[in-house]
Amino acid sequence: MADENKTVTFRTSPVTVSVLEHALFEVTQEMTQALFRTSRSPILVEAKDFGCAITNAEGEVVAISVGLPIHSVGLDLSVQACLRTFGDEIDPGDIFFLNDALAPHYASGHYADFVTLMPVFYKDEMLFWTVERGHQADTGNPLPGAGNVKARTMYEEGLKVPPVKLFERGKLRKDMWAIIFRQLRMQKIIAGDLHAAIGSVKTGAKRLIELVEKHGLQTMKDGTVDMLEYTETLMRAEIEKLPDGRYTAERWTDGDVAGGPYKLFVTIIVKGDTITVDWTGSDPQSGGALNSALGNTMAASMTAVLPTIARRLPVNGGCFRPIKVIAPEGSIVNPVAPAAVNLGTTHPFNEILNCMWGALAQASPEKAIGDWSRCSGTIVAGTDPRTGEMFSGIEFHSGGGGGATWGTDGWSFMNYGNALGGGAAEEHEIYEATYPHMLLYHRLANDSGGPGKWRGGLGVEVEWVSEAPGQSFLLPYADGFRTKVEGACGGSGPVEDAQFGYSHLIKKNGARVETTKKDLFYYEEGDTFYFRTNGGGGVGNALERDVEAVRLDVMNEMVSVAHAKKYYGVVFKDESWPFPVDYERTEQLRKTMKGAAL
Repeated sequence: MADENKTVTFRTSPVTVSVLEHALFEVTQEMTQALFRTSRSPILVEAKDFGCAITNAEGEVVAISVGLPIHSVGLDLSVQACLRTFGDEIDPGDIFFLNDALAPHYASGHYADFVTLMPVFYKDEMLFWTVERGHQADTGNPLPGAGNVKARTMYEEGLKVPPVKLFERGKLRKDMWAIIFRQLRMQKIIAGDLHAAIGSVKTGAKRLIELVEKHGLQTMKDGTVDMLEYTETLMRAEIEKLPDGRYTAERWTDGDVAGGPYKLFVTIIVKGDTITVDWTGSDPQSGGALNSALGNTMAASMTAVLPTIARRLPVNGGCFRPIKVIAPEGSIVNPVAPAAVNLGTTHPFNEILNCMWGALAQASPEKAIGDWSRCSGTIVAGTDPRTGEMFSGIEFHSGGGGGATWGTDGWSFMNYGNALGGGAAEEHEIYEATYPHMLLYHRLANDSGGPGKWRGGLGVEVEWVSEAPGQSFLLPYADGFRTKVEGACGGSGPVEDAQFGYSHLIKKNGARVETTKKDLFYYEEGDTFYFRTNGGGGVGNALERDVEAVRLDVMNEMVSVAHAKKYYGVVFKDESWPFPVDYERTEQLRKTMKGAAL
């Protein structure tokens, strides 16, 4: 726990700060429910690919919802972009819209993430902003779906909107609405989602006004200042527990249409109660779409801190005040126009997380996190014969495994690390009702978790068959087919056949087309798609894993008998249910394996 003996001078009181902290969080949760219950697209309703937050008038986050940190952690940058753009021309009843990712706005992770923002006024004084950001199924780019995996410049990525007023003093700007939707294919669904987002930020604004009227204007203003300063104090106390030093790590991505693999390199400098995250040494920006816009890099760097240093702290801007991020201009983590960036919220966002965790594990092994799998993510698009309308979505069923942490096995079947467990796959029945596909099977992949004292979570195998006449599109943007997932503190990434992910199309004539590169593939009625993801990295020496835990993994078909012996040194008297352990031979084998390792 943080050092609570640090001196904090409250303008209000610790009780008031606690009450307001929880009240503001509940407002973000109600914003989340308002969006979740009124959205139209499966990406928001089923996969929950969105986030909500509240900032103060200056754009510093005071509360974020439970959801995807890729969205909610970086929402302060969107508010700050509006403040820079409009200055004192922000009025009660205004609602803003944007999705711009590059300089000078840095306001969104990529162009598929639409941001809706509302300043909250009380008696003509701006106090807060309510913000929502959600992934959309289409940006009007040359390829169906929100992500053009073949893009080489921003001009091939569809709709790009800097901060604009969508509502002005409470009145819809029909001209701006028309301009936005003129660029999009899936207008009905996205219009429904945008209406839901507007309802979400309005709901948040209404609840904030109620809080001001309940607690008083000055109490709300002072209390939020206290909350941020108190969280900052706790965060600095946590950082001070880390030994001063420079900690480095590197990770790689497979690459994109322009080449690869590309290197991510980080130096984390811990000095007293501050952290500097320096990405100098990362590769130059890609000529394809695998670039992380600066706002995306900052959000990823901050997100990596949440389950490590800030594990038990309130999540608000106070957590991030002691952290400085350096990202060299023109690099893969801070590209300049006209760079394409639409892959950046997955890759290299997830490699940024894994890189950060690899470095932080050196500073604090007891908070170590193994790499999360990167083998997830395929866009599908085409025409649904049941409706005659276009469908477009993301294959969230192909989630990989989460990395283990010190003391806990990794979660199986997680989507990307950018969600930290907040994402979800559609229910199988909903998936088949939404897309003209029939799932043949969807199961955990045996032996796919990285070995360790705490095992990495498992990936999955999934296969579906198309029921749509005519050509449909498959746009893989996953990674980890050629570059490794790593473990931490003596643990390993996935091994043998599970070391890398794999995917392919099986055509009706039996031909097999490998789909492990970021490209465009066509499929037709009767073609099947197969995807196997790897798991997360393990933490700690696998030969120190509890023997009973290994036996239970074998019983649950998460680890094979051969894998248990080869990597965990566990031998069974009988290789059938209930797999009784031969403890004497296990002890001898582990001793031999440890000696060989030395």
